[in-house]
Formats: sequence, C-alpha cells, structure tokens
Amino acid sequence: MTVLAKKESALLHYETACREVALAATLDEAKSIRDKAEAMRVYARQMGNRKMELDAESIRVRAERKWGQLHTSDVKPKGQGIAVKGRKDFQQRSSDTTTANKPTLAEMHVSKDTSARAHKLAEIPDKDFDAKESAWRKQAEGDKEAPPLAAVVLDKKPRGTFGTGENEWF
Repeated sequence: MTVLAKKESALLHYETACREVALAATLDEAKSIRDKAEAMRVYARQMGNRKMELDAESIRVRAERKWGQLHTSDVKPKGQGIAVKGRKDFQQRSSDTTTANKPTLAEMHVSKDTSARAHKLAEIPDKDFDAKESAWRKQAEGDKEAPPLAAVVLDKKPRGTFGTGENEWF
C-alpha cells in the first residue's frame, strides 16, 4: 500500500467515524463511540502515532458532544409537569411516567463531570465547534504538549503551572 493510499484510507476511516457520531440516535450509541474512541486514543499514544491520537481525540469529543445533545433533549425542563394539590399549596409532579424509567448517570456509567462537559459542548454551535476543532488540530500537530480538545473548545485556561515544567510542591 502506498503512502497516498494509507492517507486516503485513514481519512476515510475518520470521516466514517464522524458520520457514525452524527447518526447516533441513542445515548448508548454515543457513549459506546466515545468509549471506543478513548481506547483508540490511548492505544495510539502508546504506539506513538500522533495523527491517530488526534483523530481519536476529535472523535471522542464529538461523541461526547452528541451524547450531551441527546441527553439535553431527553431531560425535561423543570416546571414542565402538572399541578397536583398538596397539603397547603400546589406542587409540581411529572405527568410523564417514563421519566421514572430513565437511567441515572450512575446506571449509564457516566460521571457528573463528563455529563457537565458534554452538556457544555452541546451548547456550542456547529460552526464555532468546527472552527475551534480545526484550530486545535493545527496547534496539536506541532505541539505534543497541546491541551485536550475539550479544554480548547470550552475555552478553559490551564491551572497553575500546567505545561511550564515547574512543580507546585508545598
């Protein structure tokens, strides 16, 4: 296989994975893609394949974003219930019995931090997300100490002496 054929094959696999993320219709599908991409990223890092590592990181964040979009659309906003007369005042109670059957974050094996990050990623418009992702990729290709994609997209600033080589031992 020639070098050009390998590059085309890698691009095809990346585009296929991005399409799969876009087509994910359930929380389980999005989480499964995210988990596989994270495993692929770790494997690529161990093997020293920087391009594959960046692709896997991008797919992982896209899947996390999709999970956030699906979870946000699945969660019912507060106050969207029927009024039920209580002892002294009216209380909000859900009119939908399916909310009791929805799995919790713990049952889905999703941490609160991951869920919060996914919801923040879901709020970012597609155009802005793609622009930040391409800028991150350009920076990360030349810098092995580049911050993770999610941190760049969410505009998080590094804490303390991150990346300076200094330790904060007190």
